[in-house]
Amino acid sequence: MAAGAPISPGGGLGAGQPVASYNEDNFDTDGIVASFALSESPDQILGVYLNGQRLNEGAGNDYQVSGSDVNFEFTPPSGGVIIVHYFSGAIQGPVVYQLPLIGVSETLSNQQLYQNDDFIGKSEQDLMLFLSGQDIWTGFQNITFNSATGTIDFGTQVSGLIHGNIT
Repeated sequence: MAAGAPISPGGGLGAGQPVASYNEDNFDTDGIVASFALSESPDQILGVYLNGQRLNEGAGNDYQVSGSDVNFEFTPPSGGVIIVHYFSGAIQGPVVYQLPLIGVSETLSNQQLYQNDDFIGKSEQDLMLFLSGQDIWTGFQNITFNSATGTIDFGTQVSGLIHGNIT
């Protein structure tokens, strides 16, 4: 899905009325600026990455969002790249969405382990993954990732659509 593409409620892409747009903004860092203006007002931040490393949101963490601005708690180093994935527009009710994919989109049914050969040799920072719309790295306790086998262990049985990006 292209940035700015509408997201629809319920039955997936194209069903019903659009309620939100997926956006991806990219910024080059200069070692001076610590605040970056998004092209749209975010309703939900999906992930902020600096040179491929996922950052943590909130006071005392890596960044905070105020209006359309992403304000870092530190000054990102010169020569870096910041990527922000987010939804803009009114998000209402259950939303089924898919991000631009590279090999990750399938439904899990009462599984504890998920294996994908595309994950082999990758790190958690390389995988921006969601299960039923929830970021798997922050939304699940006791989750473990095995880079050698490309296996994610959720620590419990899970069901839902897993999807996302591999960088």
